[in-house]
Amino acid sequence: MKKRWVVLSIVIIFLLLLSGLAYWQRNNISALITGLTSTEEEITEKLAEQEKELLEKLSEVDPELQVNPLTEEQEQMLKDGTMTADEAIAIITGKAETTDATEPAEENSTLNNLIAQIYVIRSNFTGQLNGLVGQAKQEYINGGGKISKESIAKKYMSIAGGLEAQCDGQMASILSQIQAELERTGGDMSLVSQIRSAYYGEKSAKKAQLLSQF
Repeated sequence: MKKRWVVLSIVIIFLLLLSGLAYWQRNNISALITGLTSTEEEITEKLAEQEKELLEKLSEVDPELQVNPLTEEQEQMLKDGTMTADEAIAIITGKAETTDATEPAEENSTLNNLIAQIYVIRSNFTGQLNGLVGQAKQEYINGGGKISKESIAKKYMSIAGGLEAQCDGQMASILSQIQAELERTGGDMSLVSQIRSAYYGEKSAKKAQLLSQF
């Protein structure tokens, strides 16, 4: 255990020395601690619990809201391009059950559509992170030990930091639209903070999962 925390301390110091990625560093420190102190099963359970809490909150805010999270197979289809974002939104909002999933999703309620967009953004982001971890592992293997893990980590963390900033920007935009819609309809404004908390919590847990793999 002592050796484990020495390694953790070294990694944290390394992360703090990286330039231009302040937010990513703080989030990675939290993710690393989670990854080193939790099992894969515990992290998976945490992700599932956050998903359940968010769905319960959505149901409280509007019982009419229909949110059907994508299955693993559907998420993979979205990631590899065999399913479009509009098709995914149609599935999440339940429109695909009664109409052609290729039809535009604008006919769904505004709030329902915005929630569905969050699921699409999340799926795209986690897919990109998974891809980066795979690339980093392959680059290390191809280097035959000539490329240090530190240099590979710095390279891919920089790329991941850019992806995260893009994802955060998209989430901020959607949360702003959700807040405006709730204000317009007199809805429960606590939903915004609930979604934001779930987003950051899930992002940290997901990165802990990926970092532990690397």
